Amino acid sequence: MRRTAVVLAVMIVMAEATFLLALRTYAGDFLDDARIKAADQGYAIADSQELDVLLGQHPTPLIIDVRPDYEFNAGHIPNARNLEFDLGDTHTLNSDKKTRFLALAGTDKTIPLIFYCRSVSCIRSEIAARWAVRLGYSKVIRYPFGWHGWKEHHPETSVATSTVRILGTGDRFPECRLAMLGKDADRKYLSMIPDNRWLTLQDVPAPYVLVAFYNSLCVDCVRQMAVTNEIFREVENDTQLKARLRIIGIGVYNTKLETRRFRKRHKVLFPLFSDRDGLVFECLGQTKLPLAYLVRRDAAGNRIIALVRNDFSSPGQDLLDQIRAVVDNETP
Repeated sequence: MRRTAVVLAVMIVMAEATFLLALRTYAGDFLDDARIKAADQGYAIADSQELDVLLGQHPTPLIIDVRPDYEFNAGHIPNARNLEFDLGDTHTLNSDKKTRFLALAGTDKTIPLIFYCRSVSCIRSEIAARWAVRLGYSKVIRYPFGWHGWKEHHPETSVATSTVRILGTGDRFPECRLAMLGKDADRKYLSMIPDNRWLTLQDVPAPYVLVAFYNSLCVDCVRQMAVTNEIFREVENDTQLKARLRIIGIGVYNTKLETRRFRKRHKVLFPLFSDRDGLVFECLGQTKLPLAYLVRRDAAGNRIIALVRNDFSSPGQDLLDQIRAVVDNETP
């Protein structure tokens, strides 16, 4: 167990270094593409140096962090305000969010508005910038490198960072966009549109999803996969539970290739996804593997944590009984 913890700690450091190197390597091409898209949509793009200049101007621009509140609370750019945008806001903006945005941005449509989210892989800030333009604001700016880019540019900054809270039962599960690695059978199992390359948990129609987090170098995670395979078989043989539950696995700090190889080597029966940079895992505030979350869909379509499990030493029936208790206790 101690050796596993040490290996994971080393991998976390290596993954962060790899992520920051990737930011520097692809920043040029990425920024050019982002500027072209922004020009088409009516807003501007700022790199890290340009953002420093903007934040030093008077009047001070309003900077809006569009990540979920738990990510914002764990660390954000100084003086930023928080209003979450997500993939569900791509084409429509509900009246409540529109009202909150207008209250935050104010009636002066010429005030500079700066939007950012997590990193270059996050498109929340792009969605928010588009809506700001549509709502009549004339000085809209997107900082596409996000919180991770800001931390790289300001390594000395820790003022706006607080202790990361570990998410538990009742908390909202982080929204995540995962690339499909499996074939059509996985898409059918998850009730996805044929040929769809991306999955979000909000798109899965099943009321419950069991999400198993693992790493391919974690010995205990191999046991976890065996236990989860047991549960998968039992669920597939239970008509009622099968209609209400789906199971997926997420490889923390594993590449797509490593994820595919792990599934083949250990004969994993359910779909696996790659969380190469550990972004989903870190949003949970967790540091240890293996780990599993049972999440349920609420009335608004969000995924809420219903059960957390980090011990897989007992047979799969033990966890399955816990899952049944949660699902059966739900009020129709």
